[in-house]
Amino acid sequence: MKFYTTHFIKFSIIKFIYFILKILNFKNFFFDNDFEMKKNSFHKENILEKKFLKNMSSKLLLLSKENNLIRQSEETKKSNDKNNWYKNDLLYQLSLKYSPTKRRHDYLKRYNFHFYPIREKVKKVLEIGVDRGESLAMWKEYFPNAEIHGLDINEECQKFSDDRVKVHIGDQSNQKYLDSLGKQNGFFDVIIDDGSHIHDHIIKSFTSLYPYLNNKGYYVIEDVVNNYDTTNFFTRYAFGINYYPSNKATVDEPSYRNFDINNCEDIKNVVGLNFYRHLIFIKKGFNPEENPFKNIIEKKFIH
Repeated sequence: MKFYTTHFIKFSIIKFIYFILKILNFKNFFFDNDFEMKKNSFHKENILEKKFLKNMSSKLLLLSKENNLIRQSEETKKSNDKNNWYKNDLLYQLSLKYSPTKRRHDYLKRYNFHFYPIREKVKKVLEIGVDRGESLAMWKEYFPNAEIHGLDINEECQKFSDDRVKVHIGDQSNQKYLDSLGKQNGFFDVIIDDGSHIHDHIIKSFTSLYPYLNNKGYYVIEDVVNNYDTTNFFTRYAFGINYYPSNKATVDEPSYRNFDINNCEDIKNVVGLNFYRHLIFIKKGFNPEENPFKNIIEKKFIH
């Protein structure tokens, strides 16, 4: 009898706590604070910055209300006739033909912005994640002079290979395989990661395949949704593009304490970084250690 009484009391206490937390909406409280905790662990604002950010947020909210601004995508404002969206956007028009998932995620206008000026110069494209093949078919028509490569773990995707499309069967988390893929197929002008979206896989793919990206080429990561680790990883290049440490003195500066001056070659090979909603673009190039116009500028001012 004592055994059942003890368990009944424990059960009653747990049930009581559960109802209290439910009334207090503790789940949402914890989730919101979890977001803040993760955000702050990657970006620590000082007290003054927090004050400025708070003021800016209040001002944005106030101006939005005063000007009756509504947070919604451009597409929502337009008619339901999807054929009238982006009439001058070639990539979007092709998406109506092939229906890739990229259209649902509103990535196409970002792709077209970066790729349209170079689309006829692109010779080789690699996309991780083939799925039903719509994306490869779209890229084939969008890049008229390019060889299109796809990588997927599903052997059935092999059926999407044709005269200009080559599908490789492999695991994007297998770095040895990725290295051999790069060696066998040469340098790519565009690499798109639309694979598993797992942080570990994203980093393994990037660190393996980025060396096989041509100069002035683009490496793109899709579906970076609430992926704090991935976002934090690529902010490394935001520091590097502006200034990377070349000696011990610069490493001692607060912003660069986590940099290894003997392991910065990747930073020297990134010249552009764009963060969009759920999408990251990295442009490859070579950052010289010094301003290439330094001598010209100095001579100008000296004379």
